[in-house]
Amino acid sequence: MNHLIKLSITSILLFIYVLSFAQAPQAFNYQGVAQDVEGNPIQETEISLLISIVRGFEDGNIIFGEVHQVMTSKSGLFSLRIGQGEPYIGNIRNVEWGNDQYYIRVEIDPEGGEDFIDLGTTQLYSVPYALYAAEAGNASGGSNQNLELNGTNLSIENGNSVDLSSLQDGTIDADADPSNELQDLSISGTDLSISNGNTISLGSLEDADADPNNEFQNLSLNGTDLSISNGNTISISGLQDGTIDADADPTNELQQLSLNGNTLNISDGNSVDLSGVGNGGGSGDSDLWEEESDEGLRTDFINVRFNEGEMPSSVRIDRVDENIGLIRAYNREATEMKELASANQDGEFGNYGFSGDSDLLYWIGVSETLPLFELRSPDHTLASIYASPTSGGFLNLRGPNGMDNVRLTSRASNNNRGSIGVYDENGNDQAGLYVDAQGNGIVYGTMKNFKIPHPKDPSKEIVYASMEGPEAGVYLRGTAVLKEGEANIDFPEYFSLIISDQRITVMTTPLSASSKGLAVVEKNLNGFKIKELYEGKGTYEIDWEVKANRKEFDDFKVVRDRNDSREQRLSLISDTIRSPKPRKND
Repeated sequence: MNHLIKLSITSILLFIYVLSFAQAPQAFNYQGVAQDVEGNPIQETEISLLISIVRGFEDGNIIFGEVHQVMTSKSGLFSLRIGQGEPYIGNIRNVEWGNDQYYIRVEIDPEGGEDFIDLGTTQLYSVPYALYAAEAGNASGGSNQNLELNGTNLSIENGNSVDLSSLQDGTIDADADPSNELQDLSISGTDLSISNGNTISLGSLEDADADPNNEFQNLSLNGTDLSISNGNTISISGLQDGTIDADADPTNELQQLSLNGNTLNISDGNSVDLSGVGNGGGSGDSDLWEEESDEGLRTDFINVRFNEGEMPSSVRIDRVDENIGLIRAYNREATEMKELASANQDGEFGNYGFSGDSDLLYWIGVSETLPLFELRSPDHTLASIYASPTSGGFLNLRGPNGMDNVRLTSRASNNNRGSIGVYDENGNDQAGLYVDAQGNGIVYGTMKNFKIPHPKDPSKEIVYASMEGPEAGVYLRGTAVLKEGEANIDFPEYFSLIISDQRITVMTTPLSASSKGLAVVEKNLNGFKIKELYEGKGTYEIDWEVKANRKEFDDFKVVRDRNDSREQRLSLISDTIRSPKPRKND
């Protein structure tokens, strides 16, 4: 159980025996409050109760027992009638209440199932024995007595009298008319009256006239003075200057910007110098322009320069020809340092250097025959993305040693099924997940753990390893009650839907030292049946556990051929991927 339960018994009440022609009811009320171990009520929950009547002493024989399903209130209160539940042993009508001492044993499952917790056994005293007293209704020689009320005196035949004057004045209504004690309200002008009573004036609540508009007030603005009719005036000069626009033209307040070299002007306003942003040198410096080669080939480019001191740095965007475009970066000495080339460059897209060090070049490539993005150092590829109409996509990350770290790709046997591999420093996959040929999602690794923070020590954690075996198995367990030597246990529907009927294993444990042993006599997809050995008729609790194969996994193979190895995947892409080559300087 995931929490402890304690039961607070608030009352045990007997159905009062009524001296009439009806038979005395064979049941008595039972109330309790269900709480958890911290004293909090188990609120608005359906719980199961196992009620047993024990004869002689606390560990005596159970002569009657039944199961109740009840709903608790917001305070954890529940009520039931012992004798009207679902019996599992005996009949309450056969309990000989007058011949021995009796005890009540209460067991509870706060989840509403059959995993009962024993809350203890308590002796029954006078309350349920009223059932035994009900037999007195069949005795002869009894006589009835009559009650009589005279004024405020209540008398019983052959007995005493009591004075009820504190409850009733001994008088009777003068008539049978129920309406003549009612009073009426009426209003005349501003006077409100009640029949046979007083009158009060409502003049202080009435409007002086019938005009609903004369309470309204008007606001007016005069310059910066805001006034309210029949009230005061305040100045709003801090919010408004009191002037009105000289005309109704909404455009004559607009201003125009203009640029002259490095000077930015605003109409009817000032000017600012932008020389710190651009050099203003004309079309050859900061604008877009065109140039013609001697062969008549038109070359379009954009040149952006950044001035700082005497020497500028710049970026130039070029169209070399109809197939090639370039982006070039220049340093302060106007020396070309970096460039980014277009696609028609033998599979390469360009190279970048860091801090001007030509030994630290990293390459970004795009292949013509295979869509490719690859980040390389001079020694090896660091990361790559490939795509192919036939082999599917491929993403690869490598470590500083050049070996694979992670591969996100498709299965070698089926390019429409995904696969993720995580590799060690030698390039061997140690963990991952993929979709197999049957469409099942498979997760694998050398160790499968779950990890949680330590609930008492923040510096530690708790790590559990998964239990493993040579089958795709599932399990279910619980507690049941053996009644008269037999018990039928039904599986929940969700369990029946996922298990195979080929291999079902049932284990049972009796929770009674007097058990003769148990045998599973039936089992199927819906549940199982057990019986006590040697035709025993015991009634006690048992624990049970069921293990079964998952449906459609009966042919699970422990030893199998290795598929989709790293070598297979590399061979699939090696024919279509060309490694980027360093770009020659123009």
